[in-house]
Amino acid sequence: MRPLKLTMSAFGPYAGETVIDFEKLGKSGLYLISGDTGAGKTTIFDAISFALFGSASGENRQDDSLLRSKYADSSTPTFVELVFDYGGKTYTVKRNPAYERPKSRGEGTTLERAGAVLRRPTGKPVTKPGEVSAAVAELLGVDKNQFSQIAMIAQGDFQKLLNASTEDRKEIFQKIFNTGRYSKLQKKLKEETSALEQQNRELDNSLRQYISLIACAEDSALRPETEKAKRGELPTEEVTALIERLISEDGSEAESLNERHAALDTRDRELTQLITLAKGWAEAGASLQRSERELAEKMLERGELNKSLAEKQTRQPEIESLSEQIAAINQQLPEYDRLDKLKTETEKLTRALAQDKNAEQSSGAEIEAKREKLAGMKAESFDLDDAPAEKQRLEAECRELDKDIARVKGLTEGMRGINTLKKDYDKALDAYEADSKAYSAASAEHNVKLKLYFDAQAGILASKLVEGERCPVCGSVEHPSPAVLHGGAPTEAELDDCKQKLEAAQKIMEHSSMTASGINTRLEERRNALKNELCEFYGGESFENVEARLAVSAEELKRKKKTLDTELAAVKLRIKRKAELSKLIPEEELKLKESEDGLSRLKERIAANSAALEELTKQREELVKGLKFGDKAAAVRQRAQLQAEKTAIENGITSAREALTGCENRIEGLKGRISEAKRALENEQQIDLEAELNRQTQLRREKSAVINAQKVLYSRRSANTGALAAIKTQAGKKTEIENRLSWVKALSDTAGGNLIGKKKIMLETYVQMSCFDRVLCRANIRFRIMSDGQYEFVRRSSSQGKQSQSGLELDVIDHYNGTQRGVGSLSGGESFLASLSLALGLSDEIQSAASGIRFDTMFVDEGFGTLSESALEQAYRALTGLTEGERLVGIISHVSELKQRIDRQIVVTKEKSGGSRAELIC
Repeated sequence: MRPLKLTMSAFGPYAGETVIDFEKLGKSGLYLISGDTGAGKTTIFDAISFALFGSASGENRQDDSLLRSKYADSSTPTFVELVFDYGGKTYTVKRNPAYERPKSRGEGTTLERAGAVLRRPTGKPVTKPGEVSAAVAELLGVDKNQFSQIAMIAQGDFQKLLNASTEDRKEIFQKIFNTGRYSKLQKKLKEETSALEQQNRELDNSLRQYISLIACAEDSALRPETEKAKRGELPTEEVTALIERLISEDGSEAESLNERHAALDTRDRELTQLITLAKGWAEAGASLQRSERELAEKMLERGELNKSLAEKQTRQPEIESLSEQIAAINQQLPEYDRLDKLKTETEKLTRALAQDKNAEQSSGAEIEAKREKLAGMKAESFDLDDAPAEKQRLEAECRELDKDIARVKGLTEGMRGINTLKKDYDKALDAYEADSKAYSAASAEHNVKLKLYFDAQAGILASKLVEGERCPVCGSVEHPSPAVLHGGAPTEAELDDCKQKLEAAQKIMEHSSMTASGINTRLEERRNALKNELCEFYGGESFENVEARLAVSAEELKRKKKTLDTELAAVKLRIKRKAELSKLIPEEELKLKESEDGLSRLKERIAANSAALEELTKQREELVKGLKFGDKAAAVRQRAQLQAEKTAIENGITSAREALTGCENRIEGLKGRISEAKRALENEQQIDLEAELNRQTQLRREKSAVINAQKVLYSRRSANTGALAAIKTQAGKKTEIENRLSWVKALSDTAGGNLIGKKKIMLETYVQMSCFDRVLCRANIRFRIMSDGQYEFVRRSSSQGKQSQSGLELDVIDHYNGTQRGVGSLSGGESFLASLSLALGLSDEIQSAASGIRFDTMFVDEGFGTLSESALEQAYRALTGLTEGERLVGIISHVSELKQRIDRQIVVTKEKSGGSRAELIC
């Protein structure tokens, strides 16, 4: 990947739009990115990283809200656009962070969402930020972290890998070489070992629990052995054999109990049959005596019932007379219904006529009220005709007043801005005066030291003059008044230091002067602009009491606006009422017409109902003349009385007949029961029922004891059978778990570096050691060149002890004296060269691991200021070697020696007005 052109707009310290044309730097060699500290040298690489992956390169530059330039104008958009070459094809990626920008309409700000677009030689552009980052990573074959490690040897990161411990270097390599999966394997093996050990303990507990459930008879010969098993003194195989013997022993006892139970059950059934016969004969004898006594009583009762029935049947003629009277009343009942109907209709018409006449009176009064209401609504509507015109007039006044209010508000805010700038100017002026005094003091000090220095030079020359020899300054051989050498004169280095302080004070003073001047310029511009607006609004340019005048104007306009709003609200209510009346008047006219029509129909109904009432009254009077009772209720009461008399006679006859029939049926039943009892007593035997019952009670006690013994035996056999099955199952599981635990724990100890007597090297560390060896091999190519053959990296083979993790410690071999020592013993310059070599070796290894991916551009950031002249020369030669094969290497530094060595440069300069600019020098 090779960048062709980078465009930064309002990004970092770059306030405007900055374009860097990398094609002008060529395709290979070194170029320098130089400039003042904080000017924005590293920001160039940040911009490339942001464009490709959506975030800056360093760990401290990840907040997107900090990417927008604080020096940029509010209307300048923030974005980065990168045109780059990959595989001979040109790609363009443009991306902007999320930031606050002014609204396109109205006041205030709005959030500009993060956006990105990737344009490829073929196919549709990729537009979403996440999809663009994924597409770039897929194209380049590396992610953001790998890109930073390959293409950027970042400032401040040189020493981390060089001086890291095994644990720290392990974390670094885990991210770089993606060895986390080996750590996960170690953790998973350890977790599975713990889980298997826990399962094994749980199975032991389960086996002890099941063994504790073994049941054994108190008098069994196996009782002592059973107690040993419960105490855990027998192996599992012997426990299962013991349970099998207990089950077999209980099986024999169960057969004996079953035979005893069967014999007792047979004898019980025989006794039950004999006792049942004895009870039956006793009950039959008692029943025969009771039935014979009751039969004699029923024969006498039958004679009395025959006499009672004959007496009640003599009243049969009364029943027929009552039936005829009831039939006559039934025949006239419909006429009573007709009379009731006529009465109901008459009463209904009477009520209706009364209601209609009342309604006629109220309807007339209601119609008159509606007429008056309608006339009032029409008059009110006429008075509201001028409301729309009044509303237009008031709205126009409101619009003009709103303009004045907005103008006064703008003038007030402008005055506040001027006051703020005035305070800023006063502060800047105070700062300038302080810096000016500091410069004057530095200048005076420099002049004094300069005079002392020159005086000292004259004194030195004078001390070397010899009478008769020519003066090296004036050529005279006579020296009448030689200069005197004074003490306390500064050295040349001290004078240079004083001069640098003077130049620094001068720069600070100039910067303060420019700052104050800039603020004053903005103050005058705003003041002149505000004067013009005040002149246009008030007719004058004076600033006297302008804030008070604006406050008074604001209050006055506010009161006028409140009055107009009140009047406008009232006019709107009148317009609303006019609209309501326009709908209500036609509705009221329709209601009046409906009321008048209803009154006419009501008068017609009153006349019709009066005629109908007269006719119904005549029909009712004629019908009353032909009826025996006054109304239907009296007729019904008479009929009910006659029916009750008839029913009483009929019920008496029926009751007498049913009583006689029941008595005869009972006599027949008693005769049958007597015959049945006599047949049952034909084979009667003499049995001692109480003795047989006592024998059965004793037998059932014995039978119950046998059943209880069977239950105890069944419960014991079931418990032992269940325990045997569970113990065999759990024992099988335990064997499987122990087998798996043996090899899983061995794997876990091996991967975790916990083998007894072995070095404490974890699997992940072992893999990282292999990667580290490859990195050191590549790093030594540079380190030997940079150290002029003196030093070479080597991974320490011996550890501090078998109790601590090891394998990633780093030493150096000093070929000048043949010693091997830790990298911490290197000097500052040597440490820089070592860390740079290590970082370059790491970059080469990552590129090699990433399927041979090659980046044609690389950045190296800072650190060269600590090198001696010879070390700088060696580092320069090593970096020059990186450019072989059309690779362009950019060095980010402010070291003056590099500026003299490297012609192609990107110079970043801080602007006095704020922000930075970048200039390409080829």
